[in-house]
Amino acid sequence: MKVKLNGNDFYDVSTKFGVIDSSHPNAHTGIDLVMNTGTEIFSPVDGIVSKVVDYGSENIGKGIIIT
Repeated sequence: MKVKLNGNDFYDVSTKFGVIDSSHPNAHTGIDLVMNTGTEIFSPVDGIVSKVVDYGSENIGKGIIIT
């Protein structure tokens, strides 16, 4: 599956919403996209950036939380 954001390129989805697997024992509550470092991204929804995280290879890895 690929997703297009705000007129940008299409990005591969590495983990879909609702997936349950070894990394997500409870339903996954987001969508993980694959893109190159430095790729300019835009929010797919209106909101406020409430947190920027970098958990390395744990949890969500690098992420932006929008509320």
